[in-house]
Parts: sequence; C-alpha cells; structure tokens
Amino acid sequence: MRILRHRGSPLGTPWGTALLLLVFAAALNSRALAQDAAAEPVAGVFAEMESLFGDGESMAPGMPANLALEAEMARRFSESGFTNGVLQFSAPRFVPGATELLMTNAAPVRLYAMHPTLYRPGNFKGSDFSADLVYLGKGEPSDLLAVTGVELEGAIALMDYNCGDRWRHLLRFGLQGVVFIGRDDYDYVDSYGKIFNTEVAVPRFFVPADAGEELKVACLRAQGHAMRIGIRAEPSRIKEGSLRNPWVFIPGSDPELSRDIVLFTARLDANSIVPELASGAQAALNPYVLLKMLEDFSKQPPLRSVLLVGVNGHTQNYLGERILAWHLLADRSDLAKLRDEIAKDMRAARLYDESYAALKLDAVTL
Repeated sequence: MRILRHRGSPLGTPWGTALLLLVFAAALNSRALAQDAAAEPVAGVFAEMESLFGDGESMAPGMPANLALEAEMARRFSESGFTNGVLQFSAPRFVPGATELLMTNAAPVRLYAMHPTLYRPGNFKGSDFSADLVYLGKGEPSDLLAVTGVELEGAIALMDYNCGDRWRHLLRFGLQGVVFIGRDDYDYVDSYGKIFNTEVAVPRFFVPADAGEELKVACLRAQGHAMRIGIRAEPSRIKEGSLRNPWVFIPGSDPELSRDIVLFTARLDANSIVPELASGAQAALNPYVLLKMLEDFSKQPPLRSVLLVGVNGHTQNYLGERILAWHLLADRSDLAKLRDEIAKDMRAARLYDESYAALKLDAVTL
C-alpha cells in the first residue's frame, strides 16, 4: 500500500490550495472537478460556505466555531456511507476572558485578549479596578513628549496598532497593560511585534478600529492625553481539551490502482494575534473543497483509493498532522503493544474502583 500525501497549502494562499486540490482530484477522477467549480457562481459558493461554517467566527482550536466545523465534517463523513471515523487527541485550548473598558456616560467597550506569550495569557492583576488610559500613539519620542508630566506608573497605554514593538520599551515606565487600536489593514511585522516567546505575561488587548478611534479622541481631549476609566475583566486561561481529526476512506474502483491511497488534508483551525478574531480563510475554504470532493467521489468513485482528513490543531505546531502521521506510519506491532498497555491500565483502574468503592470509611472520634 502506498500513501501519496498532500499537506495543505503549498501555494501559500487559500485559493491556491483550493485550486491545487481540484487539480489533484481531476487527476484521480475522470470528471473535471475544476470545471464544475468554475461553473458554479462564486456568490453561491460563499453563501454555502457561510451556511456551513458561519461568518467571521473564530476558528482557533477549541473555539465554538472550530468545534462546530469539526463536528460537521465528522457528520458529513459518517453520512457518506464510506468507512469513516475520528482521531481524538488532547490539546491546549485558549479560553479568552471577557474584558470591558468602562467610561462615564458611555457604553462599555469590549476589549479582546491578545495571543498568549509562550504559554501564559496576559491578564490584569485585578478584576474590577480604575486606572488612567493614556494615548501614546506609536510610542515614538514625540508621543512621549505629548504626555510630559503625566504619571504612567499603573496606567494603561492606548496605542496605534502600527507601533511595531515599541510598546515594549514603554513598559519601563510601569504601565500595567496596553490596548492596541485596530486598523483597516495590518502589516505582518506589526502583528509579530505584539508577541514574544517568553513566560513574561503583559496584559495586552485589542480594540476594534471604530471603538478605538473614539477612545483615542476622548484621550486627546483630556488633559495630558489621559482619562480615568474602569476595567472589568475576567482572566483568560489555557485549558486542556480534546480536538478531533475526522476522516473518511473512499475505496478506488480500479483493482490494481486502488492499492494506492491518495491522502488529502484540510486544516480546520486558524490562529491570529487576537484568537477570538481568528476567522481564517483556509479554515473555511479547504474543508469546503474537501466536502465537494467527497460529494463527487460518492457519485463516481476514483480509480485510486482516497483518504480525506479534516486536520484540527494545525496551528499548534502541526499537532493534528503529527497525530495523523503517527496513526498512518507507526509500526502495527508497536500500536498493538500500546493498546494492550492501555487496556491493562483500564482494567486495573476498573478493578480498584469496584473494589474500593464498597469501603465505608467513617470518621473516628478519639
């Protein structure tokens, strides 16, 4: 048995990945899937994708939309009638805390927690407190001169997103957190500059462009570009959870060629500097193409056998792919030994539970 593998997005763009998948599918099948896709109205494609996977919801691993997509893929595979299943594995999941910025005579402003550093989310020390919000622009010398005389110790900085990593240099003044104002367009360097691979956890938050500009105007109107605000925050945390790789196996129709198995994977998750806003084009487009392939192969089987897999945990250092590769390539004898060890542990745990559950240890009074 030979497995020919395609791993996701070698063309570097979601549309490139979709086209590459379509080319591979056409080579396996006499029907020209690419022509069918081209004939389908683009608006209809996006409408179907939206109905399947939601519109703009976060696809970060473990987020509700990500788990819903995972479940939908598993359901479609199960209803296909082909051999199918899921590979379930443990994975860390980022759980953002709800944080609001409060101002007098104004509606609360939602703040979005930014990506953890190496592993630790950036949380405020308090959950309900007041502080000065100071607009520091891009963190350049002229921005610091504009707030001359303003006490920055314990303040929260409001900064333009395109400040790069200059916000780090301002932490020496004793800031207790930073809020970055969203933009219409983002540069990779600016996003990269908001995260670092250490255990230092600085409270960092994102505010959408419109709300951020209102905060900026309010600060500029205030004396010293600083105004008193309230913060109501729940801590973000990392929680261990489960993710799944749904898969379906479609046997080939040619007696000889069916011995080959062509593997197609589509990532189900996305990542972003703001996990709650990680909508991810690939996390919607690629699974959509994978389901279209399943639909077509159901009508006319391919000559070679095909394995379709929705891979979750892709953004966690290719965790889903590594789980899949282990199951596909691990030695069968090693797998059998591992299953035996797990079964032995489960039997022992069940024995202990049944044996000791009958004991009643009443407190002894001396």
